[in-house]
Amino acid sequence: MKASLAAAAAVALVSMVGAASAAQPAGKGATRTVSLGCDALDTTATPFTDPASTLQVVFTPSGNVNAVCNGHLLAGTDLPATAVSFTEKSGTGFVCLQRWEETIEPDGSFTLTCHAKP
Repeated sequence: MKASLAAAAAVALVSMVGAASAAQPAGKGATRTVSLGCDALDTTATPFTDPASTLQVVFTPSGNVNAVCNGHLLAGTDLPATAVSFTEKSGTGFVCLQRWEETIEPDGSFTLTCHAKP
């Protein structure tokens, strides 16, 4: 179940970033910020959607894409005593572009950063 939810989340993010990337003129950098509800992992590596999160997508002139989602764990989720981090190497099944890392802070805030290079 976790893997299928993570795959669906990844498809949504990759599709959105891909569409925005296709609209970028060659050799131009740009930043797009949208509030749409990012998919992330909670402290048990279970995918969830924070509807109040903000996603900022940065397109560099060299063609790199960095997507940064900032949000909070959902109400009722156990908060970590110390910061918790996941990456594409954590074996969670979560996919976000080519490389990613997420950090969840003890206050419940999280930052998920996804990277792609042409």
